[in-house]
Amino acid sequence: MKLPSFLKPISIHNSVGLLLACLITAGMGWRFVTSSHDDLLRQHAERGAIMQAMAVADMVAQVTHPDAPVDAVEAIVTILDEWSLTHFEVDMMRVVRLKGARMLASTRLEDSATKELPRRLQKDEKWMFDLGHELRAAVETNREEGVNRKREIEITYLRDGLVRISAPYMHDFDVKGFVQIEAFLSIPGQDKSLLPAIMLAFAPALIFLILTQTPLFKRKEVAAASTKFVWKPLLVAIILLATGFSIFSKLTLEEYGLKRAQNERLLGGDLLSQREETKGILGLFDIESTYKGNRAFGLARLYIRTPELDPENEAHSIANTHGEVDIDTIAALEQEETGILREWLMGAASLGLITMLFFGFGNAMRTWITLVAHRSAYLYISPAIISMILLVFIPFGYGITMSFTDANIFNTGKSPLDIWIGLENYKSILGDFNVISWTDEGIEINYSSFYWTLYITVCWTIFNVIVGVSFGLILALALNTSDLAFRPIYRVLLILPWAMPNYITALIWKGMFHQQFGVINQLIQAIGMEPVAWFDTVFTSFMTGLVTNGWLSFPFMMVVCLGALQSIDQSMYEAARVEGASRWQQFRYVTMPSLKPTLVPAIILSVVWTFNMFNVIYLVSGGEPGGSNEILVTEAFKIAFEKYRYGYAAAYSVVIFIILLAYGVFQNKMSKASEGI
Repeated sequence: MKLPSFLKPISIHNSVGLLLACLITAGMGWRFVTSSHDDLLRQHAERGAIMQAMAVADMVAQVTHPDAPVDAVEAIVTILDEWSLTHFEVDMMRVVRLKGARMLASTRLEDSATKELPRRLQKDEKWMFDLGHELRAAVETNREEGVNRKREIEITYLRDGLVRISAPYMHDFDVKGFVQIEAFLSIPGQDKSLLPAIMLAFAPALIFLILTQTPLFKRKEVAAASTKFVWKPLLVAIILLATGFSIFSKLTLEEYGLKRAQNERLLGGDLLSQREETKGILGLFDIESTYKGNRAFGLARLYIRTPELDPENEAHSIANTHGEVDIDTIAALEQEETGILREWLMGAASLGLITMLFFGFGNAMRTWITLVAHRSAYLYISPAIISMILLVFIPFGYGITMSFTDANIFNTGKSPLDIWIGLENYKSILGDFNVISWTDEGIEINYSSFYWTLYITVCWTIFNVIVGVSFGLILALALNTSDLAFRPIYRVLLILPWAMPNYITALIWKGMFHQQFGVINQLIQAIGMEPVAWFDTVFTSFMTGLVTNGWLSFPFMMVVCLGALQSIDQSMYEAARVEGASRWQQFRYVTMPSLKPTLVPAIILSVVWTFNMFNVIYLVSGGEPGGSNEILVTEAFKIAFEKYRYGYAAAYSVVIFIILLAYGVFQNKMSKASEGI
């Protein structure tokens, strides 16, 4: 189909790129915005339910205190009845005391059907007793550590918007039991206007298409625009994309901020209402209420997004000591939440910009031409490409995404948007320069610092590659001798360390380095020397890994070098001998240049393998003493599966990947070894 003459190719090509960029930016941006609004509504309902559970738990704690002038069980029943009268969304409430494993009161008829309350928990109710002890352990741990690391409130979704909140009640910071509330979360729908997204998706491309028909673009730019870079249309397209995104983000962020502030004010009003309600209920028993709600609000917000708060949660309370909603705190919360959404929108805009540049520099057209010209070849390799996408690139992309979050064992159920922290993990890893410090006792090294671990990793890689390449090359030269007796037997024996599973070899060497029973120390003692505590100092522990990995690595280099040596034309040596070259000169000017195209890629591969040699470090020395011999990959593993900081470990892994990628590119460009392959 022939295009109308008034549509210049430059407008079609760049308009398609701009349209795709706008669609990507608008689609992803709208998805982030609507998801944020849905989360905002859900969080508001959840936090309200949490605050209710903690208000009831606070009243139960006061009426069950030994100094309270009331009958505890009767008072609890009255509290539950009074609260149910004004909170119709509450479906059930019960109070469980840990001492004696007793259910003191409940508004559910089934709980009192078999036996009148209060009563002991039955066998099928053991989960309540276990839950109470989990809450007690969480409270005690948080109080000892000074931060709210563990959940002190249990949230369980049941069915159709019904949620169960379990909150402990305490006497002087000692958990005595817990209160359970089952309530229906009322989550209103939201008006999702598509107009901002539609405008962002189509308006810039339409404006660009109109502009290209004006004298702004010259005819001489037309021919090269589809496959080569032409700066003027690309610049105009980028300006239009940036303008549309700026308007879209401004409108959506303002709306989101207003809804966030509105929800905070509503929660603030609920908090003040609960204060008055608890005063009224406890006033029935002539008990003065001490409920402030600050901790309730802080913990409610903690379980929704914030990773940790101060022990008293005062800094995150929205109600001041005068019982008034704190506008400054609400503004701070609004800024924090909109900042997270702004980072997601910037990510969508960045992806759209990359798409625009892909078209603007002519890469899209060149890619299409290549695909059409070689479609048969691409069809044959498509299964491998699909497998790589599913098995490599998607997990790799997920790992990169996780590196920008605060993912840990306590928030595994949350979406990346909820725990997004941007570049904080990378700042923490790369910004810690506290490696060596001088104290009164001498030099003190921070073994947990990234730069110390990087230093050990670099030393580990360099020395291991030197050992592996040196021994491999020497043995290959020896085995390449034509008149060497029993050469096939030597080849088989020397390949055995590589043929055995390396974790078995690592465990064998670990046993050999044992201070008391290891064969190495027994040989040392046999010649009258003292046994060595191999894993007690940095140097000796490093040597255990070096020896073990050297034993594992030299067979690979030996095989590579031996294959390369046997491919060298013997006439080159004959010519060198005729010219009077010595053995060293033959090795230097004939053997090494011939080995270079094979040896350099093998060294690059060996560097990558050694850099990531997890088994030897983890199984032999374990990074001892005190983590001083950890390499980057073992440190990342321990951060993920011993400290359970998945986001931080993902960022650590991305840094490792960048280091190895930079090394591989630099080594290839400097050596130009791949040109000979």
